[in-house]
Amino acid sequence: MSTSSPEVASSVPGAAPSAHPAKTSSGEASVGIPEGLSHTREQLADTVEALAHTVDLPSGVKEKVHAMKDTARVKLGQVKRHLNKGTGVARAKVDEVAQQATSLTNQAREQVPEPVAGRLHHLTQAVRQRPVPAAALVFTLFALLLLPRQFRRTKG
Repeated sequence: MSTSSPEVASSVPGAAPSAHPAKTSSGEASVGIPEGLSHTREQLADTVEALAHTVDLPSGVKEKVHAMKDTARVKLGQVKRHLNKGTGVARAKVDEVAQQATSLTNQAREQVPEPVAGRLHHLTQAVRQRPVPAAALVFTLFALLLLPRQFRRTKG
């Protein structure tokens, strides 16, 4: 095949082969070539653009970093709102329990006879003034009450 054949003259690298061989003697043959060239140019432009976007790692990385930062900010905001809501619920529960404890303490005081209440008041004041001797006394009482039971269990 020679270079002057109609098939070689009408073929453009990367373009689809034409179904009609080009005619060198008329102007009709030159109409198919510019269409093929423009199509090939569009394909090459798309390919170059895709390659440039793929090869442009720094901007791709920057975009991903920005997207991750935005996602992290959104998640952080959600967590903060959830924690604030939970803190408010916990505070409300603590206040409720404190009110119940105060109410129960007042009810217990009302049920204790006056002479016992006076002695308990003096006892609590003494414990507050000298906590170490009071703790030693309580420990000694528990030891005296629990040790005989331990000896009975180990012997029997």
